[in-house]
Order: sequence, then C-alpha cells, then structure tokens
Amino acid sequence: MERTRRQFIVRWIVATLAGWILGFIVIFTTAMLWELIGTVSYRNHWNPNSIDWLFPVLQGLTVLLVGFSFGLAQWQIALKGKVPRRWWLAANSLNVIAALVGLWLGRRTIPSSSLFTFQSGTLSGFDTVMTVNETGLITSVAAIGAFVGIAVSLPQWLVLRHSFQQAYQWILGAALGGIAASASFVMIVLIMRDAVLSYSLCCCSTPIIFGGVTGYVLFDVLKRAKTE
Repeated sequence: MERTRRQFIVRWIVATLAGWILGFIVIFTTAMLWELIGTVSYRNHWNPNSIDWLFPVLQGLTVLLVGFSFGLAQWQIALKGKVPRRWWLAANSLNVIAALVGLWLGRRTIPSSSLFTFQSGTLSGFDTVMTVNETGLITSVAAIGAFVGIAVSLPQWLVLRHSFQQAYQWILGAALGGIAASASFVMIVLIMRDAVLSYSLCCCSTPIIFGGVTGYVLFDVLKRAKTE
C-alpha cells in the first residue's frame, strides 16, 4: 500500500510540475503574441485604440489556458481513468481565477501591510534584497497558503464529490499544501534574501511541495469510490 501511495505521489508531483511548466509556456507565448501584435500595429500605423480590446481578451484566454494546462497534465499523468476528463479540465480552467481570489482573501487577514520588504540597489533590480516582515508572520503564511489552497481546490472538489466519498478531505489537503508551499517560500527568502533568486527557487519548489502534500491526501480520496 505504501509503495503504491509513493508511486502515486511521485506521479502527482510530476503532473503538477508539468502543469506548472506548461502554464509558463502559455504565459510566455501570450506575451510574445501581444508583442507581435504591437509590432504589426506600429508598422501599419494602426490606431492604438482599435486594438485595446485585444489585451483583455488575451489576458482572459491566458488565465483559462494556464488552468487548463494544469488540469491536462494532472489528468494525463495521474488521473486518467479515475475522474471524467472534461469536467476535470473545466474545473482547472477556473483555478488561476480561484487562486487570485484566494490570495486576495488571504492578504485581507494579514495584520501587517506587507509580508516582504524590498530594497533595490541598482536600476536593473537584479540585486534587490528581499526581507521578511516578522510581524504576524505565522498568521500571514497560514492565511495566504490556506486561502489559496482552498480556493484552488473548490472547483476540483465539485468534480471529485460526484465519484468519491469524503471528497471534502481534498479541500483540507489543498489548504495544508498551500500553507506548506507558502512557508517554503518564506524559508527560501530568509535564507537567500535575493529577490530574483528567491522567486526562481520558489517557482521550482512550489509545485513539488504542493504536489507532495496534496498527492498524499488525494491518494486516500481516490480509494473511496462511490458504488452505484
């Protein structure tokens, strides 16, 4: 059983990491597309107001595609045959919006004005020093991580609850995963202090930590399939 659990957790971590990478590819592609549109617009002397509507459209598509990429990777690598593909992809398409809402709600509970302080030495910003504000640190980490985890898991829970018993545990697991990922970011900042390096390491650690914690919980949820 433990071996099977470990195998699933590894697959889930790989799936989460793959979705993270695909999401960055989508963002990069959209940015390049907008740059191309701007270049074509400038060369053809288009009225800037005539293409203003394209930017929010591209933003909306990017948000949906990033979440879709996560869902596709997760289903293809770890969930194939366990949950309906179309509903899982639809639920994950809302995840970026849910994460932003969760981040906003989490920050509303922070007693201090900001979790981090930045001190830039040069205009490039590559030597920016990033420090952690200790006032309300534990509350801030717990609030941000939990709210983001819960918000992200709610659309997925709506899918899981139709096929599995006690699917609410997925929400609890996602909250714990969010707290663990948030705490890891703070630890990285405390050790590295460099903003660029901290964010870079966080981009690598977040999907691994979140995937490891949530994968442990999801394994138990998927064992409790509802009988017809």
